[in-house]
Amino acid sequence: MEPAPSTKSRREESCALQGKVICLTEADFPAWYAAYPRHVGRGAALKAYRAARKKVDAAALLSAAERFAGKSVGSDPKFIPHPATWLNGERWADADHATPSAAADKPQSLAERVGITPLGF
Repeated sequence: MEPAPSTKSRREESCALQGKVICLTEADFPAWYAAYPRHVGRGAALKAYRAARKKVDAAALLSAAERFAGKSVGSDPKFIPHPATWLNGERWADADHATPSAAADKPQSLAERVGITPLGF
C-alpha cells in the first residue's frame, strides 16, 4: 500500500521545517516591503525584517513604514535609507515630528530676534 499523497504545499512543508516565526514573518514581509518607499536589497531587507519581528509586531512595522513613506514623498531617493538600514536602525521607533507651521518657517530678522521695533518704540 502506498502512502497517501501529501496535501501540504511545498511552502507549508518548508514552513513546518523552519518554524512558525519565520513563516509568519515571511507572510507579512511583502505587504511591508510594498509600503516602504525604496525597493532595493530585498534579501537584506527580509533578513532585517525577521530580526525586527522578534522585537515588534507586524502591524507596528507596517504602520511605521507607511508613515515614513508619507513623509518621504518628494524626497530624492538617494536620501531614503535602504529598507534593511531602516529596520536595523529600529527606525520604526523614531518619534514622529509634527510639520512646522508656516510662521515657524519664516526666518526672523535681527531686529525681531532682539526685540527692537522698526522705529525704536
